[in-house]
Amino acid sequence: MRVLLVTHRFPPAHRAGTERHVEALAGELVARGHEVLVLTAEKDLAHPDLSLRRRVHDAAPGGIGGPLQVVELVDNMLLQRYQETWDRPALTPLYDEVLAGFRPEVVHVHHLMYGGVQLLERARSHGAAVLLTLHDFWLECGRMGQLRSADGHLCEVVDTARCGRCLPSVPWRQPAGARTVARVLRGVRKWTGVDLLPAATRARRAAPPTLPTVDAEEAARFEGWARMRTRTLVDAVQRHAQHLIAPSAFLAARTEALGIPADRVRVVPTGLREVMSPGGGGGERTGPLGLLFLGTLVPVKGAHLLLDAWGRLGEAARGRGVLRIHGPGGHDPGYEARLAGLAAEHGVQIGGALDGPGVQAAIGAADLVVVPSLWFENRPTVVLEALAAGKPCLVADRGGMAELVREGREGWHFRLGDPVDLARALRELLVAPARVRALRPDAGHLPRFEQTVDALLELYEEALDELGGSAGSTGPRGLVTPSEEERP
Repeated sequence: MRVLLVTHRFPPAHRAGTERHVEALAGELVARGHEVLVLTAEKDLAHPDLSLRRRVHDAAPGGIGGPLQVVELVDNMLLQRYQETWDRPALTPLYDEVLAGFRPEVVHVHHLMYGGVQLLERARSHGAAVLLTLHDFWLECGRMGQLRSADGHLCEVVDTARCGRCLPSVPWRQPAGARTVARVLRGVRKWTGVDLLPAATRARRAAPPTLPTVDAEEAARFEGWARMRTRTLVDAVQRHAQHLIAPSAFLAARTEALGIPADRVRVVPTGLREVMSPGGGGGERTGPLGLLFLGTLVPVKGAHLLLDAWGRLGEAARGRGVLRIHGPGGHDPGYEARLAGLAAEHGVQIGGALDGPGVQAAIGAADLVVVPSLWFENRPTVVLEALAAGKPCLVADRGGMAELVREGREGWHFRLGDPVDLARALRELLVAPARVRALRPDAGHLPRFEQTVDALLELYEEALDELGGSAGSTGPRGLVTPSEEERP
């Protein structure tokens, strides 16, 4: 079977949960004998905008599947209109080029960020079955799909009036001088071979972020665009995606609430690629309780909330535990400086990003993994890895986190976003280290990654059957393509 996997970003430069999932899925599919191409987007101001480039990516960890074929769509976000963040007619010929060249039987989209709804329609037009995995709340939220506004409000229900005040602060396009910078960087690299893009990126990120002042007229415009965005995305999904895949029941319910029929939404939990051996060495664990945070150092992951709660405990309680924080930085230098100050104040060390073995070692050495995310995390990889290692978790009580971690069985909950309640939970666990160490979650109820792939392949076959084709066919399958007037 020829499968085109589409994602907004891809390793090695990007290694968040969605990117790692697609990398592992691609490797597993290749290992099973399927032909796979990954289509992703990349920003490179030193490369021509809206162009395609091909590369070979080393196999997923463990060497499973062999090298992966990757096509990068260079998108430098040189947008003119906010609508282009989801509706990009300029990408249509690029999508057609990829689809015509690879002739996929299945197009499995994992994110439409840095892309356009045109991909769904063009994939169906080229005769492919189309599936969409939802890794966040992108269909209803234009702010990274996280349902969290610029002022920190968690959107239980999307209020487009609030969207009108929130979305102007989203960096949805390059600043005004980006085109000139792009031309200069391309020239420098062409004539000298020196790539100045990393330095330019660091300089841009070091600049302190500012929230724009939004007047009533601009807020009204963005409110209208927020309504248009969700309407267009949901309509495109309804027309062209045969199955929507949600890794958690929480996300599936939110998706159905948008008006998408329940029989089109399938829950396929993300499985573990490999199960780590429980524990962190032989013998009974003693001494201060080891607490661990693993996550990108950005506000929505909540490291500052954990440090706030840690500071509320007082020296006696903190002396009963050792808190370690690890995560990739470079996304928000101002936030990282704030974290460093809080950590220094409370005697906590912040480490950098960890590779695969480093993550396993850190989890193995910990007694409790703390996940203080400030949004409705869907199915956090760190929670899966912790439970597979037999380590309990302390997580916020909403979203996919609460589904994975049942109170008293795989760990404990605290109220999402509440540092006082997090401090309460930490205090209770720090005074009872034997209770924490005695709780050894059984990973037997968690699916293995191979089972996730089995379920996806069944959906691929089902989607192909719905089109009247088979896994071995290559041409169009008699689809009825919407007229120009019907297209979003």
